[in-house]
Amino acid sequence: MALITAATAREYAAKAVEAKKQAAIMREQGEPAKPLLPDEKYRILRLSRVRRQLDKIDEMIASEPDPQKLDRLASAQMRLAEQERQLSGRSLPPTIRPAKSSSKRPPPSIQDQPEPVRASTVQPALPATLPGVIASTETGQTGQASTGQ
Repeated sequence: MALITAATAREYAAKAVEAKKQAAIMREQGEPAKPLLPDEKYRILRLSRVRRQLDKIDEMIASEPDPQKLDRLASAQMRLAEQERQLSGRSLPPTIRPAKSSSKRPPPSIQDQPEPVRASTVQPALPATLPGVIASTETGQTGQASTGQ
């Protein structure tokens, strides 16, 4: 195991300074161009075409007086803008959802609630037992009440 001495510390410091100089030179020159994959080349070419078409449509919209043609140009612009968004790798904006109610919120007061609607007609209650029918609690069967005659 090597120990750090004054001599090795100077050596490592000199190497660090040299590495920082080389990194600065590389940043100034830029990274060497990497060859693009065929799919990436197509995506970049298609993106540039779509952007040029969007510029042309913007110019046409600015000078077009006919409402029907304006509508068609706006539709074409919308379709091209969607292609441009997808080719450039941008996602759709997030959907804003209503905030969920938290338990910190006080419950609504009685004054905040609407008055209940009361029905004006009252239905008659059904009789508890039908006249003339006696339920036997022991057998669970029903029978006719005896009239005692």
